[in-house]
Amino acid sequence: GRTIGGVPDGPWLFLGADGQRLAQGVFQAGAAHGEWHAWHPNGTQRETLEYESGLPEGLREEWWPNGVKALEG
Repeated sequence: GRTIGGVPDGPWLFLGADGQRLAQGVFQAGAAHGEWHAWHPNGTQRETLEYESGLPEGLREEWWPNGVKALEG
């Protein structure tokens, strides 16, 4: 990701020490915005969450490491 004046802005991809993707989403002026995704250490999807100006907004889904949906709301 990039920063503007030290503030995250634009698309970001967070990777673990081994290069595995952990989370991905967009910042607008330092605040999470839009759809974000996170993954379990085994590579399966862990969470999808929507943000509006840094606050959770809209649908949230979570999955167990085996891929079974754990939460939707």
